[in-house]
Amino acid sequence: MTGAAPLRILILEDMIADAELMVGALRGAGLSCEHRRASTRPEFLQQLAQFAPDVILADYSLPGFDALSALNLARKLGPAIPFIVVTGRLDEETALACVRAGADDFVLKDHLLRLPVAVKVALECHQARTQLRRAEEAYRFAVENSGLGLIVLRGDQVVFVNQFFADTFGYSADAILTMRLTDLLGFIHPEDAQAVLGRFRARVAGKSVDPRHRLRTLDRDGGIRWFDMFAANILYDGEPAVQATLLEVTDWQRLLQAERAAADVLRAALDGVPVPIFWKDRASRYLGGNRSFLALVGLETAASLAGRADADLCWTPQQATWLRECDRETREADTQRCFCGPLRLADGRSLSARLILAPLGGSGGGGQMLLGHLETGADA
Repeated sequence: MTGAAPLRILILEDMIADAELMVGALRGAGLSCEHRRASTRPEFLQQLAQFAPDVILADYSLPGFDALSALNLARKLGPAIPFIVVTGRLDEETALACVRAGADDFVLKDHLLRLPVAVKVALECHQARTQLRRAEEAYRFAVENSGLGLIVLRGDQVVFVNQFFADTFGYSADAILTMRLTDLLGFIHPEDAQAVLGRFRARVAGKSVDPRHRLRTLDRDGGIRWFDMFAANILYDGEPAVQATLLEVTDWQRLLQAERAAADVLRAALDGVPVPIFWKDRASRYLGGNRSFLALVGLETAASLAGRADADLCWTPQQATWLRECDRETREADTQRCFCGPLRLADGRSLSARLILAPLGGSGGGGQMLLGHLETGADA
């Protein structure tokens, strides 16, 4: 332990010579240490507070005070301090009493050669416990402050729930810990509950299940909320369990529904326009078109148009190349452009066409989307 701070050893012992033998055993094994001795309850409490020991060595029996009483005080005032009972004799019943009370070890005074090993082991265990406690505290802080609902079920029984999950559904964490899977299904919208149950059963059975699932829940007042649920098989206290994490996406879902509704209104409006209208992405692939344009190119739905290039439609190869060149010129000009030329329609006719293109979604760089419409004239 060269270079390390000396160990602070608090010794509860009424015999000065015995205390010196303990210190000698530790120093003889290469442990650098400083020590304080106490022989009464008041002295022990004083040294515990002022000396802040790293390890406590305690004789089992002193006049008016004993190791078990000292251990009880130490656990209340400094619960992480390693505590080793060092005594002249120790029968089996006394040894069990020390262990049950929480002593880290016990060493006989006529076997002090084992004391350094006992101290080192106790310190290592203390360090491991400290690291584990810190990790648990960090995990608990993350779980409680993540903004995510977290619940664990072992079999059909809830065995863990964080406060955020409990608050989300308006129950106490203790109340949810008494619930079973069938109780939790009552939180879920009836149209989604069976799907959630089926996924849970499949996961417990070891089948492959998509870990992410969007579902609706019901508040206690009947309000509907949307969540993305992420499920995983884990071990909880060494036994198989299922962990579910809930991320609320209600605002996002409502925005998505509003956008879809707006898109439906716009699509209906465009379908009512007798002029063929279309729109393309930055790679000149079609994103959609109105009913008039779909009829012109011989397609039934906007979905069948999406992703196609001009070369995939009814135009001739030369016309497809010309249309792509019109796209390029419009992007480079960064303004509305008008082009004229013949186009072959889906019914085989070739008509003279007036193509009007306009860039959308930003300016410059040749990377805009395009909005276009066609005006067809006499046979070409």
